[in-house]
Order: sequence, then C-alpha cells, then structure tokens
Amino acid sequence: MVIHTVFDLARNLHDSVDSLSVTDERREVAKLICQFVNKIDFQRDLEQQLNVLVDCRAGFSNLDSVNVQLVQV
Repeated sequence: MVIHTVFDLARNLHDSVDSLSVTDERREVAKLICQFVNKIDFQRDLEQQLNVLVDCRAGFSNLDSVNVQLVQV
C-alpha cells in the first residue's frame, strides 16, 4: 500500500517535468525517484519485485537517469 502511494506521488512528479523544465529540476526529480526505486524491496517475492520495476520503467520513461537506475537494480 505504501509503495503504491509513493509510486503515484513519484509519477505525479515525473509528469510535472517536461521539455521546458529546468535541468536542475529534472535532475532533482530524477534523484528523488531513483532513491524511491532503491528502497523498494519485497524480500523473497521476486515476482512482485519485478512487477514493480516494470511498472516503474513504464511510468518513468522520460527520465534517462531513472531508466539507468532501473536497469542496474
């Protein structure tokens, strides 16, 4: 439940960034989303972990640093 709520907040942050956004703003949003992705842990439930990572990759497609972080997790 908590992960879903934070995911929705992160998606709203992601959607607020567009091509006209300042570089520092894009970098800060990407940093916050990467920190969120790093904290997601479902222990031994690998299927749930992969589902969330797939959702993150689809939801945060406009930020390259987030995609890099998702691949490295």
